[in-house]
Amino acid sequence: MSAVPCSGGYPVESPSQSRSSWMYLPPELRLMIMGKVAHQKFPGWESCATINREWQDVIEKENYKKLKLDVSDLDDLDVMVPHHKRHLVKHIFFQIDLPRDQSACCARWNPPPSNTSKIVSQAIMKLFTALSTWDKGNLTLELNVNSLSNSEHWFKPLYFSNDRTEGDDGRKVNDRNHGWVNGQQTRPAPEEAVRRMFRPIKLDKSFEREPLPKVICATKFVIRRQLRRCLSPAGISAMLEALPLLEHMSYEPWALHETASQDRRRDHVAALRHAMLQKLSKTVTSLVVFQDSRKFYKVLQQRQQNGGPKPPTINSVAIGDALGDIFARKSLGLKHLAVSFMVDAKDVLRHCKPAYTWPQLKTVALTSQLLREDASLNPDSQGRIEDLLCRAAALAKRMPELDTFVLWNGAKGDACAFIYRVKGSKASITWRGTWDLEMSSKVVEAWNSVALTRSWREIEIYQERIESDVNCVGDAIHHLKLPCRVVEPASLWQMRREGNLVRNGTK
Repeated sequence: MSAVPCSGGYPVESPSQSRSSWMYLPPELRLMIMGKVAHQKFPGWESCATINREWQDVIEKENYKKLKLDVSDLDDLDVMVPHHKRHLVKHIFFQIDLPRDQSACCARWNPPPSNTSKIVSQAIMKLFTALSTWDKGNLTLELNVNSLSNSEHWFKPLYFSNDRTEGDDGRKVNDRNHGWVNGQQTRPAPEEAVRRMFRPIKLDKSFEREPLPKVICATKFVIRRQLRRCLSPAGISAMLEALPLLEHMSYEPWALHETASQDRRRDHVAALRHAMLQKLSKTVTSLVVFQDSRKFYKVLQQRQQNGGPKPPTINSVAIGDALGDIFARKSLGLKHLAVSFMVDAKDVLRHCKPAYTWPQLKTVALTSQLLREDASLNPDSQGRIEDLLCRAAALAKRMPELDTFVLWNGAKGDACAFIYRVKGSKASITWRGTWDLEMSSKVVEAWNSVALTRSWREIEIYQERIESDVNCVGDAIHHLKLPCRVVEPASLWQMRREGNLVRNGTK
């Protein structure tokens, strides 16, 4: 009988061989071998579970740890995961598959299928009903919606259902009919095809007559950027209301299309406000919001049409006010807050009232458009950045547990971050970026006073220059080495690859 291979050079004996040699191995070595075999799933690894209970426990933990489910799996979920095994499940990735578009090619425009909302709402209801019988736990619930049509024509290299966080998947798409040669885009996709990929899914009325059942096993809720079909905030509200024991939410919506009307934007913000302030559980202590945008990716950029209709005028001040108030108020009960690109840092900080205190807030990360250009080239910009950093410092003094405060920005060719850190008995401020920012005495004194509120020594100051190429916002995040999470690791992996698909423009 041959042994089951295992990296590290140690063979694992099959059940028909003597078990005595296995039991003589040190416990830590046995655990390492079992973990590698279970994780890598070599041929025949299931038979190892018959050696003893030790094998069975390790393999079951690895096998149940993360489940990828679709709607059809829910019918047999109780068989797949018996009641006494539910505690082993730590992550459920639930994907709702939409039917293909009934067009010869996704370049042709046709009305969205009228049953999309019904398909998604029924699938979500089925999922929440299935999980409503599970006991209180520590489960991550991740939701995705996808149609195979997305990756069959113009968007083959993009990611719609992927969990990778490192390495290279080796894909180099060749499809001249859809503008791809050796993994690089040579011809942009039609605007109609791009808009179809981002078509929103309205769930506004779906759960009013029949609310979702409560799910108490989930403590983390994740919607990653690969769900490009934006779910309406009203639908998000319904799900949040049914997740009363959430502790962490990671939400990565895409920005509304440039042509979205003022009324639609106002309604969208109002619904988001209701979701965050009224439906997001008070038990949530960590909130990470990353708004992705077509403007970050040349492969998705809108082509200019001469003489075409102009985008509607947007009241950005009113929208910034509404969003800033949402996150300023929500931050009061959090330990960790990161909001990227959905709202500017200045709008969040401006809505922090004098009476606000943050007794448990440890990390804050916000983006600011003030950090989008080399301040040395514009004296007015230098002054506005200085005011922003001093305003942040004044608020930080009311955060007694604060150990990380980040203000950052990123785009093609540009990355910068102001980072306040507390490590042990040391406090520091760091400017890291593709351009330099002079730390004025006013800024240094402001943050030094923050450090001294926690009895630290005088603050240390660092300047670090990024010399690497920054081809997209994903590259910016990578090179900035931010000390707190602003986007899911798998999303960052996708962003960097999608952002580097087009480097020298399209023909």
